[in-house]
Amino acid sequence: MWLVILVSSSLLGMLLLLSIPLDLSFRIERDGEFRSRFALRWLFGLVGTDLDSPRKQPGAKRGPAAADKKPSKRKRRLGSVLAVLRSKGFLARALVFVRQVVSTASLEKITLELRLGLADPAETGFAFALICPLVVFLGGYPRFRLVAEPDFDEEKLELDCQGQIRVFPVRLAGIIIAFLLSPATLRALKAAVVARR
Repeated sequence: MWLVILVSSSLLGMLLLLSIPLDLSFRIERDGEFRSRFALRWLFGLVGTDLDSPRKQPGAKRGPAAADKKPSKRKRRLGSVLAVLRSKGFLARALVFVRQVVSTASLEKITLELRLGLADPAETGFAFALICPLVVFLGGYPRFRLVAEPDFDEEKLELDCQGQIRVFPVRLAGIIIAFLLSPATLRALKAAVVARR
């Protein structure tokens, strides 16, 4: 009897924890160099982690041993990726998984500021003739904000994209388990292991 109560309480507690939303905020910038920042928050902000894009360290040199090992490691890694992609049914199953994950996510807000200039000013004008209707269309959605500015003087691409996405883990649990245990995923994992040997 006590065992049943203990197991039921544990399952109920786990279900309640998985019902707490997971918030992902991100910022992607390109102004000369590419920078990205991701922040993951759970339990109403009490638990979280920040992921920043690694900075390049100029002048860092690799030793001769590392230089010798790099091509073989890269070749094995590439072979594993190709084996997974060629695995029967995996791409279709992965697309279904991505679609299911996206459908469960709630987009709280997203802002995109873009400054674009192409080599030819006429091409810049043509590009913005395509972008402007999208700006007007997204203007009707308060959660989306798109600001686009042309630069006819020089070739340039600057962007600042930031947003926040909310996901409920309890909705994802079944989707992730079904994806990991699907025959297509198991075949892909087996192919990756074989390719790395």
